Amino acid sequence: MGGRLIAADSAAGALYSLGPAGVRRAPLPGAAALCAHGAALYCASKREDVIWRLDARTLCPQALFAGGPNVTRLIASPGGETLYALCQDGDSVLALCARTGAPQMLARAGQQPRGMALDPTGRLLAVAGGGRCEALVLDARTLRLVRRVPLPGPAADVAFGGGMLYALHQAGETAGRVVALRARGGMAWSAPVPGLPGGLCAVPGGVLAGAEGVSCLTRGGALWRAPMEGLCERVLAAQGRVLLSEALQGGVYALTPPRGGCEQLLPAQADDLLWYTDAP
Repeated sequence: MGGRLIAADSAAGALYSLGPAGVRRAPLPGAAALCAHGAALYCASKREDVIWRLDARTLCPQALFAGGPNVTRLIASPGGETLYALCQDGDSVLALCARTGAPQMLARAGQQPRGMALDPTGRLLAVAGGGRCEALVLDARTLRLVRRVPLPGPAADVAFGGGMLYALHQAGETAGRVVALRARGGMAWSAPVPGLPGGLCAVPGGVLAGAEGVSCLTRGGALWRAPMEGLCERVLAAQGRVLLSEALQGGVYALTPPRGGCEQLLPAQADDLLWYTDAP
């Protein structure tokens, strides 16, 4: 089985697939938020407020259904039956049938919410509430509120990992902070992040936080930091590297931590990144 990086660029109206065979480009108007389950790739369009279902191998569209206002995050349930769409301009989370696109549930969530994550069990859905300065935990089955966590600044992203809920928030004009929250309540630890907050990605023992570069944070502080100009808005870990999208100047990059180099993979202004492992 091989792995590929898929990037969505709404400005260019395209999807990019980067694998051992090189780079493939597929036109898709307003391509933004991404997720996948099995052989299906889902992509929300910023231009038309719709969600495409595509063949993940060929990037060919297979179905189209209505989404919500400015869907910036998509997550598929572990069984692939449900799609969760974070509607930034609608201050809400929408649950849809992944097969038909039929809306199932809608829940209010923050003010211009920016991030969303599903816990490994598929039971809890977390939302970074943006300007409401809070992280919300919802029951994934009903979208009812389970827990509201006030934060000292606007919430940028959330991630589940190692029994923790991580929340990244703004902490001043040019700084961020990661808060690690225990499953049953209470803060386990927190750590500063240099620069405006971008995206989170949970890794074994801690979390990757994007801002002006990427920091790998644990209870003991920063294991390493890789400074970079701009804003690392999407961050993910794959095959021993950190893959990120830089939001200000544009570009998709790969870092090899802790002291490896930084390589530009694409000049695209990527709205979202997805690591996809091909089916055998």
